[in-house]
Amino acid sequence: MSNDSGGSFVVGFLTGAIVGTVVGILIAPKSGSETRSELSHRSVELRAKAEELAAAAMEHVGPAAATVRERMGPVVGAARKRMAPAAGAVRERMGPAAEAMREAVVPAVGAARSRVEPAAGVVRDRVGPAAEAVREAVQPVVDEVAARLRKGDLPEGEDGKSKSSTATG
Repeated sequence: MSNDSGGSFVVGFLTGAIVGTVVGILIAPKSGSETRSELSHRSVELRAKAEELAAAAMEHVGPAAATVRERMGPVVGAARKRMAPAAGAVRERMGPAAEAMREAVVPAVGAARSRVEPAAGVVRDRVGPAAEAVREAVQPVVDEVAARLRKGDLPEGEDGKSKSSTATG
């Protein structure tokens, strides 16, 4: 959980408001002095609004975050205290077993990979073009079925339902 009590949202909101206002003023068709005057006026307004929003956010979110921290702090601490011995025991017992598994599995995986990768390359080289040819041959049929499904224009089965609905239920 974040500890900024909603501050990130307020900062993001205010940044967006400021950038939007500045861009809007800069692209408006006004003279330089009018634009500077408007920017000055708007910046005062935005600063006041930002201070107001920040105060309101802290007023609403601050106490709730403090309450959550107060209530959850001891619970989390107690859970850590209770779990620490068990976690240590698991690490102590499983550490050697995990290391032994790593020592056995890593070389086996490497050996399997060295045998499979050349065969996989051959299969890709031989099957790839055939798969692409099948895909190209089937695509017009898939497109037609999709179009007919969208239109509801499929032949009916013997039970009066469309064949697509008999396959699903």
